[in-house]
Amino acid sequence: MKRYLLLVWCVAAVFSSPVFAQSSGKEAFDDWLKSYSDLGMQANYSSADESGNSLSVRDFRLSYSLTVPGDQQTKVGSAKVDFSWTTPELVAVGFAEGKDGYSVDRLTLSDDTRFDVQVDAENGSDISLKGSVEGYLLVDAFWPRYPEIEEDANRPVSRWLPVLQTVAEYEIAENSIARMAFSMTESGGSNPSQTITYDIRDLLIKDMRDGVVGRYATGLFSQTAPITDESGNPVDVKITMAGSQATRYDIKALFSLFDPALADNTEYTSALESMTAQDYRIEAGPVKIAIDRITYEDFAVRPPETQFLPLLDGMLSGQDVDEAKLGIALFDIYRAIAIGRMSIDGVSVEFPDPENPSATASAEMGKMLVSELSAEGLGEFSVSSVKANAGSGGTFRLGKFSVSDIDFAPYGPMKALIEQFVAGTSEPDPLEIARAFTPRSISMGIDDLFLRVPGDVEAGLDRYQLNMRTSVPPVPTEIELSVEGLEIPVSIIQDQQARGMLMAAGIDRLRLTEDLKIRWDEQSEDLIVENLVIDVAPIGVVRAKARLGGMPKSVLQNPEQIQAAAATLSLKSLDFDLFNEGGVEAALTLASKQSGATKDQMVQFLRFQLSNALAMVGDDSFTTMVTSAAEKFFSDPRDLSIRIAPENPVPMLQIIASAGIAPQALPGLLGVSVKANSCTVVAEESTTSLEDRAC
Repeated sequence: MKRYLLLVWCVAAVFSSPVFAQSSGKEAFDDWLKSYSDLGMQANYSSADESGNSLSVRDFRLSYSLTVPGDQQTKVGSAKVDFSWTTPELVAVGFAEGKDGYSVDRLTLSDDTRFDVQVDAENGSDISLKGSVEGYLLVDAFWPRYPEIEEDANRPVSRWLPVLQTVAEYEIAENSIARMAFSMTESGGSNPSQTITYDIRDLLIKDMRDGVVGRYATGLFSQTAPITDESGNPVDVKITMAGSQATRYDIKALFSLFDPALADNTEYTSALESMTAQDYRIEAGPVKIAIDRITYEDFAVRPPETQFLPLLDGMLSGQDVDEAKLGIALFDIYRAIAIGRMSIDGVSVEFPDPENPSATASAEMGKMLVSELSAEGLGEFSVSSVKANAGSGGTFRLGKFSVSDIDFAPYGPMKALIEQFVAGTSEPDPLEIARAFTPRSISMGIDDLFLRVPGDVEAGLDRYQLNMRTSVPPVPTEIELSVEGLEIPVSIIQDQQARGMLMAAGIDRLRLTEDLKIRWDEQSEDLIVENLVIDVAPIGVVRAKARLGGMPKSVLQNPEQIQAAAATLSLKSLDFDLFNEGGVEAALTLASKQSGATKDQMVQFLRFQLSNALAMVGDDSFTTMVTSAAEKFFSDPRDLSIRIAPENPVPMLQIIASAGIAPQALPGLLGVSVKANSCTVVAEESTTSLEDRAC
């Protein structure tokens, strides 16, 4: 039924367009009607009178019938489609026939012009579309003769392409319709009959030349459709739009999506310079949606790699169609479209409070933006200035969420997997799918997030930014992560022990700031942690840097074999810094309360425990260095630093073996040093950069 519905819209759109309703100069007019007859249509009128340069045609009627064959594979039956266009009077001034086609200075239709489309399906719902046109006007227009179309049962769609291509040769100074109203009724089948009504005012086409419409506009648009709500009650969905307008609409460019003659051209062509729709409204019972503006800019197309029309011909003519090719063809059409910029501005929604249906909840969004979208990548997708008030359900605020700088994967491997999947020849390997579809780069960001849920529980985030790139998909080989001001109440922490310790220490909220920069260097095969900073206020800051060698590309290409990296992985350096901001004091106070000991006693106990643990290492100088630093830190908890700087990279297998066989060799082997309260810069203000918190 969906394809019947699509056919109705196509037929109605073609025959309700201005170029299929021209007239004047009786002989030229009759010759023009003959071209319709050559296409298999019926065109007639009751009388025609000429007066000077003006021709008046009464009871003009244009009709056409066709049968759409069924499809045994999808078990869709055939359908008969009948179309008719009638007008009591058509008046044309300066209607003339030329070598290449027909022209008219001015053409009008009477206000009771009507069109009718009927679809009678063999097994399914029938569709009836009835409409009327008022205030039709055509000024200074030319249109070519229609080409002869040969019968071809194997090409039920593509054989009509030459007729559609003549649209690129139309020339129109102005074409307008004051009002077009129509209704579409679907009946029969398993669902009750329903009717959708449409009303469009002030349609306008101006300055059409060489297949390009200079300006296209509509006035008020309205649609009413019946639905059934969750309770089974009938509700009318009403959609209105104040108006729309488009500039430089290139019809010829759109033909490149389906015209085989343009298949060798791989360049994008602008199909639409700009389009704006204003004051879009939807009402469905208590639900109300409003959109202030929808805008498109720089909409472009190019010929798809796979021709769609031959496959559509085969499907409609009953031939066996390769489903894999059909799937690829549809995917290629999407890949052939590029959008410079699309935005939706000023969205607001009202709906019943889920917890209290008698109350109203609301949400609003300042802007949704899509920019630089094509088969190669995406510049940005974002939503900004989002607010929601769910009544008893809480509130939500979002400054901005964005996904940007996406570099899509090459199409070749992707296409091969799609063909394999659709054909069902074998089950694609999940790792192969990940390799083929993983973008080569992507960025994500969140700004100013706030959430309040029932119970006055609040959480917020100042900023989140994630940048990932890969040279060995699907594994990211470069990651940059930044989290600023993630604030949560301790009460929502899932770990009961951690939650209890924090609350016992008098900490009811945590604020997290985090930085991470990690990359893999293909030449050196090093995995480098350039910076890792975790700042949890009011507890403290942890900062680390590391460099690991021996991470070959073969392991990244096969992450399921990550264990193999243990044989080649080596430690080159490691820096670890701890900056206390109250966490140590809170932990000592809590431990003292639980054990009944004083803080000094707790410090001595921890020192004793550490000495016992280090005794297993068997390196007295190392033990003295560590315990002295620990005692100094616990006595005046400011900062603690650990450095590992071996003279040469140390294989991880050697570290593991030494830990079990000769632990006393590890400090010297790794070049370990431990210091307390030795940092040259200690950040005390929340505005201090994490980069400044260095030893």
